[in-house]
Amino acid sequence: MKENFMKPDFDDYELQDEYDLGKLPIMPKGRYAQPKFAVVKQTLVFQIVQLMREKNFSKTAMAKQLNTSLATLDKLLDPMNSAVTLQMLERVALVLGKQLRVEFV
Repeated sequence: MKENFMKPDFDDYELQDEYDLGKLPIMPKGRYAQPKFAVVKQTLVFQIVQLMREKNFSKTAMAKQLNTSLATLDKLLDPMNSAVTLQMLERVALVLGKQLRVEFV
């Protein structure tokens, strides 16, 4: 019989434990330094998770509101995954009652 390696229901986890940005691996300096985009993504994830907590959204509820899968939401909430679109960020902002602002500085 094949073992099931699927993750358990995401509602079994608390967001604060799964996405504690203080527990991220430290990236080396120099040639292998973390790209600036990764820092931006970590900041976005932190803000999204904080807003989800304020709205009492579980990951399951958030995925339903976004009309997407838990796997897609996990990629969005993974601070080290740089694959994110402006369209998805706009949808997240709408669901969380916020506006997305992107600017050059």
